[in-house]
Amino acid sequence: MSNHVVDRKNIFTCGFWNIVNEIILKSYFRRFALDGSENIPKSGPYLLIANHVSRFDGLVLMKTIKGRPANYMSHKSELRGYQGFVLRSVGAFEANRNPETMAFMKEQLLKGQPIVMFPEGGIFVDGVVHPFKSGAARIMLMAAECGIDLPVIPVAITYSGSKGNRVAAVIVSEPIRLSARQTAKSEQKPHCINQLTQELHTHLSRQKELLQLTVNRTERTTKVG
Repeated sequence: MSNHVVDRKNIFTCGFWNIVNEIILKSYFRRFALDGSENIPKSGPYLLIANHVSRFDGLVLMKTIKGRPANYMSHKSELRGYQGFVLRSVGAFEANRNPETMAFMKEQLLKGQPIVMFPEGGIFVDGVVHPFKSGAARIMLMAAECGIDLPVIPVAITYSGSKGNRVAAVIVSEPIRLSARQTAKSEQKPHCINQLTQELHTHLSRQKELLQLTVNRTERTTKVG
């Protein structure tokens, strides 16, 4: 069976589901707090990485990037049935390291489209940013080998409040780029991949901690007020 990856999104499906996404988020969250939106490129390719704490994360990121068509790396279990049809129509594709998937990502980046992924590889609700899979580092190195200028945009997400008073809080970090030293290394060198993976994890973990402190401080101020 062919492993060819097909881009099933288009301007119409993305436009429609962006409207639906806005309705869902407005009905579920009282407030959407976004800091650092100026760090998201308005054009050209980028790799957005985020922590994964809820099934709302994908919807939140779609709003964060202002509805721009993107490619969302998803687990194969999420791409089945009607849900899979919907997710593919907004740009979802199966997370896989095979040559076909890597070729697909290269093609999308060359088209100037973003890739969005959750490097932890699953949803974790314990408040900790878990160790990253190596996919983000591999994409960075693949892009460098192809001459693609690929900024990496770390995004931290957290939620607070309860029914009727839910808040989604997001902070977008400044772009991260490979250094000249890292660019010179081959994707096949495990040390470079491991080093990049750890650097990305450390950066996003710090942003998540900063975001949580800000949210906690805001909640205390609100209660006192």
